[in-house]
Amino acid sequence: MKWSGRILTFLYKKASQLLFGNSDHADWILEKMQRPGSIWLTCRNLWHYWRGNPRIAGLTAIVIEPVYGCNLRCKTCWGSMEYVKNRPARMPWETFTRIIDHLPKSVESVTFSLAGEPLLHDGIIPMIEYVCKKGVRAILATNGTLLTGEILGRIAASPLSVVNVSVETDPELNLDIRGVDQPQLRKNITHLAELKRPEMEIKLALVAHSGNDAKMSQVKEQWAGLIENIKISPEFKFTGKDNLSACLELWRGNVNILTDGTVMPCCVSVFSGDIDSIIIGNINEQTLIEIIHGERFRSLLAGAAQGNPPPPCQKCVEFRSPNIPRRALKLGR
Repeated sequence: MKWSGRILTFLYKKASQLLFGNSDHADWILEKMQRPGSIWLTCRNLWHYWRGNPRIAGLTAIVIEPVYGCNLRCKTCWGSMEYVKNRPARMPWETFTRIIDHLPKSVESVTFSLAGEPLLHDGIIPMIEYVCKKGVRAILATNGTLLTGEILGRIAASPLSVVNVSVETDPELNLDIRGVDQPQLRKNITHLAELKRPEMEIKLALVAHSGNDAKMSQVKEQWAGLIENIKISPEFKFTGKDNLSACLELWRGNVNILTDGTVMPCCVSVFSGDIDSIIIGNINEQTLIEIIHGERFRSLLAGAAQGNPPPPCQKCVEFRSPNIPRRALKLGR
């Protein structure tokens, strides 16, 4: 890592400790933001959140859903998504290029993720290349099962900055929760590590829940020498009620774009089964700049700031444990 990366990591660890009570989010923040302008923009967004202002200063990152659907039925994801709003299985190329061609200059990273396995999209490699040609870093989230054969070689040679592979804490849970043979998955990741460009990072992504949170500490040792880092996010369920505190996620400066062009400020709410109330626009009708400064988003932020967030936020419940960092930050003002 360059000296600038080391300085940013140090600063992000301090910021993560201050905001979340845990420094583990530093790597995740560094993955998304590396430009000084992004840091300044995020500070301004935080200021608006703390002040309860119904606006954000701008975007630093976006998440694109190239595929709605998956080859797995994980119990913490697609295994519980029968009720989620239907939309196209693949994002059309025209929708994708409209996003990237009108991307705000402040956006420095695009992540391919959300409610689907990106490697199921036949055009995922051209999508990655299109993003990077615009001078924006591309990040991929995958379950890793399709990292074989030709697609493995093409991903390894691609200009991706980061490949995040979802796993469980041990082979038994991986088979139970994800239906995946972990030794085979490890082989896929090993082959990717052998073929990838030196600049590309491989990381593990884990969802913390009651069945694995006590085992999180052992994961880094098990995968030492093969991956760069581990990211842990708590499981979210929509079983609560009257959760009226304003969540930072809406002000973070990141939006999520579904296969049909729908834009939402929170990636977790994709799994809520009630996404209409948190939709802020559609990329086929407006640009991202118009959407984030539009009346629908301002109204959503105003309601959240005044203690009346949309229904998915009111029902959102985050798995909590002293072994993992928080994700949904809610600060008193």
